Amino acid sequence: MWKPSTAEVKFRGDIAWITIASHNGMNPLSRPTCEALLKAGNAAMDNPHVRLVILTGAGERSFIAGKDLNEIGADDYKDTTAAFLSISHTHMVCHMFRAMPVPSIARINGYCLGAGMEIAACCDLRVGADHSRYGMPEVQLGSISHMEASVFPSLIGWGNTRELLYRGTMIDAETALAWGFLQRKAPLAGLDAVMEPIVEDILRAEPNAIRAQKRLIERWLDDTGVVTGAQAGLDAKMALQRLGHSVDAAGAYFQRLHDRKGKGKEKA
Repeated sequence: MWKPSTAEVKFRGDIAWITIASHNGMNPLSRPTCEALLKAGNAAMDNPHVRLVILTGAGERSFIAGKDLNEIGADDYKDTTAAFLSISHTHMVCHMFRAMPVPSIARINGYCLGAGMEIAACCDLRVGADHSRYGMPEVQLGSISHMEASVFPSLIGWGNTRELLYRGTMIDAETALAWGFLQRKAPLAGLDAVMEPIVEDILRAEPNAIRAQKRLIERWLDDTGVVTGAQAGLDAKMALQRLGHSVDAAGAYFQRLHDRKGKGKEKA
């Protein structure tokens, strides 16, 4: 029986920790997961003592491994209305992190793919474990990267954005750091330690000044066309949906990944 990933918030002093968890540790994103994230995020925003939000995944395998394929491949997802609602839920989560009154950090502990990479991009800062992997595989799945993928050019530049979206392959943490997607990277066991100076500086800053600075930076991003880009992405995605979302392409993609792993074992 399919069990969607969960999300919960815990308050540790002035910090709200939001953790996504799933039974297999991959932490994929579904509509129920988005609803849980929105609930957790709103609880953090409603707490007047919170000065920083940290988003992470449970375990060591994954931050958010993209959309939940159990939902993407379901019959109801082939329906245009159901697809629109699923996409809108993801957009609302991304917008929530951009609209938060306090800074947020994506603590990336493993795979950060598709919608997961978009959510991470909408957090203010990102730190990643050395073994973490990043990618936007949508074109390999018969879909497109849309909505908050419009944030990428301001983070990693147009050339890297095009490579990421056109190829649909994964990059490692070293490349993500070199491109500017990550601010810091470290072995998973040392990830909190490398994040700690950033956390301390944010918490030491004057609270109202930090909130004002956050609002201003989001205004700057709005001026780069992020909002209109997200709307254009939704329009493009729904146009593709009406042409027929290729669920079969997803199966073919993961079969290729399986075959590559098999060849790697043979060489070893």
